[in-house]
Amino acid sequence: MKRTISLFVLSVVACIAALPLVLAAPFVPVLARYSGGPVENGGTVKGTVRLTEIPAAEAFVIAKDEKTCAHAKTSPRLVVDKETKGLGNVVVWLDDIEKGKPLPKGGPYVIDQKDCQYSPHVSVVPVDSDLSFGSSDPILHNVHVYQSSPENPHDMSRTVLNTAMKDNSVPNVPLGRREMRRPGFFFAKCDAGHIWMSAYIFVVEHPYYAVTDATGAFELKDVPPGTYTLRFWHENWVANPVMKDGSVSDYTYNAPLLHSARVTVEAGGPATVEWVVP
Repeated sequence: MKRTISLFVLSVVACIAALPLVLAAPFVPVLARYSGGPVENGGTVKGTVRLTEIPAAEAFVIAKDEKTCAHAKTSPRLVVDKETKGLGNVVVWLDDIEKGKPLPKGGPYVIDQKDCQYSPHVSVVPVDSDLSFGSSDPILHNVHVYQSSPENPHDMSRTVLNTAMKDNSVPNVPLGRREMRRPGFFFAKCDAGHIWMSAYIFVVEHPYYAVTDATGAFELKDVPPGTYTLRFWHENWVANPVMKDGSVSDYTYNAPLLHSARVTVEAGGPATVEWVVP
């Protein structure tokens, strides 16, 4: 009986001692599993993302600050080449790579608010970089940034930045250092009545990420030989207006488009992958 009680007490003490570590864990920077260094006889992964059919272009109706924002605005969610049907702003990356060329520490990176749109609309930023928001518009914006995930990008349960930005602000509103010290995904919107504004940010731990250009093309260089999983992500261009008192009060968005493919990279050679979006 005494031995049982002693074991129980020791268990309780051990749990209490471990509790601060458990509570603190989410705030401790995650050590990246990726290791950067020289790459010999690296290959290239390149390709295109294209649509089978080009959907009708959506336009957002502007009901505030029309002088700056214009009366209607083509959605930045759909960037497509009319000739090739290539889809822009698709994020492509090697998912399971652990060793390769070093991660660049460029920047500082700036997301501007210009003509009532975020520029760039989709960003890929190296971990531990400086990322700030600025505004070139002569009106009030309010940057609201949420940490979510590529699978559920519009989850707005966790705010990491929420601040008003006055007209013509210099880029001096940084995303927090805690958020930038580890890989993550972020969704930004404007809470100052510009309900059509949105932006997406990938904070990444390795350099093998790319964003397709306006023709749907991408390229990943200096990839160590091997077989990898290539991931594709697009936010989805479908925006659903939320009506209130006879006018649009907000937008919701369809689930993102996700795709993956296995790719083998030969030493010094190219590997080509195409994703045809139905």
